Amino acid sequence: MSWLNARTEKQNLGFIKFWLGSCAILFIVFFSYVFLAKQYTKHLFSKYKNNPKVYVYETYYGAINNVYYITDLSDSVNLIKYYSAVIKGDTAHAFLNFEIKSMPYNNLIYVKNYGKKGSNIVELIDFNTTCWGYIEGYVYKTTIHPDKAPEALLRQRLKVDEVWIENYKNTATYRNHGFGSSGYGCQCDSNEHN
Repeated sequence: MSWLNARTEKQNLGFIKFWLGSCAILFIVFFSYVFLAKQYTKHLFSKYKNNPKVYVYETYYGAINNVYYITDLSDSVNLIKYYSAVIKGDTAHAFLNFEIKSMPYNNLIYVKNYGKKGSNIVELIDFNTTCWGYIEGYVYKTTIHPDKAPEALLRQRLKVDEVWIENYKNTATYRNHGFGSSGYGCQCDSNEHN
């Protein structure tokens, strides 16, 4: 009977070693990925840092708003249809038939590609140099601006954001906000950057 207890202890020790080894490997893989992602972002930043910079925002609803962007060009027709309807004030036909992602309205964002002549889509890339993450995508051309939004619109938006944030703090989504939940990648815990 003692050989059975000894074997069980050996099996337990083996299981613990396997579990610790697996955790160590996952730890190394995750932090290697984060390190490589940051290095890749720094490489992209050095590649595009001399490109033109623009602000992206829209005021079609009266207030300043973030701009929707797409990452897949096959969604460009839907993005164009959406903004064409919004510009005309035709909200009954302004359908979001693409994944909802938005670029911040108060950051200078780099132009990656203006597209072909007559194109309604511009490719942009935004860098978060605090954590070295980035987002890139295509926006509707009329939503890019060379200058920051007027200060009055920014103040108005800030008041709306403060109320929204205060209400949002009491939700489960806010309390469950986890590491890496920003659009800039798993190495960034926030959309805020310099």
